[in-house]
Amino acid sequence: MVKHDRSLEVLCTVLELKEKKKARYAEAMKTCRNRIGVETFKLLFDTETEHINRIRELYEGLKKGEVSQEACGLHLAESPDWRAVLGEITAGRRSEGGACPEDITAIEDSLRLEGSSIEFYKTHLKETDDPSDREFLQRVLDEEWERYKLLDDLRFYYVDTDRWFIEKNCPSLDDAGISA
Repeated sequence: MVKHDRSLEVLCTVLELKEKKKARYAEAMKTCRNRIGVETFKLLFDTETEHINRIRELYEGLKKGEVSQEACGLHLAESPDWRAVLGEITAGRRSEGGACPEDITAIEDSLRLEGSSIEFYKTHLKETDDPSDREFLQRVLDEEWERYKLLDDLRFYYVDTDRWFIEKNCPSLDDAGISA
């Protein structure tokens, strides 16, 4: 019964962390004045919503004793390639007037929340030896890292758009130096 209680405790904390991030993404969508930021935060919000629903279902089933050991592996939907997603969102848009300080603050707040989640999962991953719990925590940890990298990339885009485009192999949108 101790393992069952510990799994419930971990899932409860996971839900709490994900709800905080979802709320921050919702707030950022409302206040962000840059379309790229809004689209990115919407994607993050939607992904968190899907995960919350799946984890809540797993949590409720575990409380009732109706969850099989395999279900604890948390089969999340296939994770998008976040860098490709950001590339698609920014394609053809050199800058939409840049980010305002509130946009960058929202990104940095989100990065802190993702960082806290990452530390939580890493700590609990080290502490558990149950294969199902390890698989669950590793999957969620991998997702958190992907979102962290996306947010970090978005911050880079806002802080130095020209350099971001150069590093992402889009040196110029003015076709300078390209012959017909």
